[in-house]
Amino acid sequence: MYYTPLDIRSFSVVDELYESAIVETEISPSNIQNLDFGSELKLETDTAFLQAMIIGEISLYYYFNSYGNSQFYIKTDSLLELLAYKKYTKIVKVENTTLETKATKILENTRYIGQLIHYLNDCPNIKSKIENTKYTKKSMVELFDYYYNCTHSKLEFKKLTEKTRTEFGIVVGLSLTSLSFNGSIRPDLYDADFQPSTNFSAGLSLNLVIPRTNSKWSMYNELAFSSYIVDGHHLNYDNANKYTVTKTSIGYSYLKMVNMARFIYPINHFSFFLNAGLSNGFGFNETNYQQQEIILYTTYRVEEVKALMETRKFEYGYLLGVGSKYRRYSFEFRYEIGFGMSEYINLEAKTRKLFFLFGYNF
Repeated sequence: MYYTPLDIRSFSVVDELYESAIVETEISPSNIQNLDFGSELKLETDTAFLQAMIIGEISLYYYFNSYGNSQFYIKTDSLLELLAYKKYTKIVKVENTTLETKATKILENTRYIGQLIHYLNDCPNIKSKIENTKYTKKSMVELFDYYYNCTHSKLEFKKLTEKTRTEFGIVVGLSLTSLSFNGSIRPDLYDADFQPSTNFSAGLSLNLVIPRTNSKWSMYNELAFSSYIVDGHHLNYDNANKYTVTKTSIGYSYLKMVNMARFIYPINHFSFFLNAGLSNGFGFNETNYQQQEIILYTTYRVEEVKALMETRKFEYGYLLGVGSKYRRYSFEFRYEIGFGMSEYINLEAKTRKLFFLFGYNF
């Protein structure tokens, strides 16, 4: 069922309290590209649910209107008063040593400061604090906290600010890496049969749980170490008297920064999560080796060269992951596609990695 501010007087969700009201709201554009010329407020009557920030002998309410403007209201007895604020532009003269020009300057109508000086006059030393108060939730709540500490007034309700929760941890596990090439040159690489490489992987994690999402959304970050060495085999066969056997070894160790969005769904004592994001890594400890056995009739020759003469250390990639968590412990299956070492425009290198990771949060 859908309720409007005309249907109910107030409601609460977790630690948030909303009250219905008919108020004046400022509808001027607030984005810098479309600001008005002039400080006059454009007011419109609106029926809305206001979020209570502070309720007591003095009260503060917040409303984000349909025009994208943040609005604050104070309450005297049963009357709600808009704290007037507007950002606007003005053409001003700019003088220098040679000529006089005109420029557009962004200014602010800060009439709310005078309103607050009158509203909070019970505290004798609050004027300078008000003059430095910005038209933001954080700054407004800090001002009202100062007032209540100054006057020792009774506070009935205060909206608790939900902060970003941080979770630190470690992850360890195994990676299974396969390498492939694609391009118009080097058939000894793009036609080679590279065998997958199994290696150790580990990292340090920082998970930032986003406020107001019931802990379901977070930004998962990881400083991770991984490595691989793959061996490939290619046969260029003309006939029994003329063929070349190419053996290739390519490998890197990587220190990577992993950044992913995570969605968590709790079920009883367990939670299941999905990840998606990007990785950026710096490669070191390079293995870049190729051996060619060339048979031409009665001659046999072995050549040892670099598999790739031009390589790059930076690798970027895309990741998807799925996993589960029980208390402080987690297990994740992660898939990564990386674009790495080849510096050649017509030869693309691609790694595909499967990770099996165990995690622990401190």
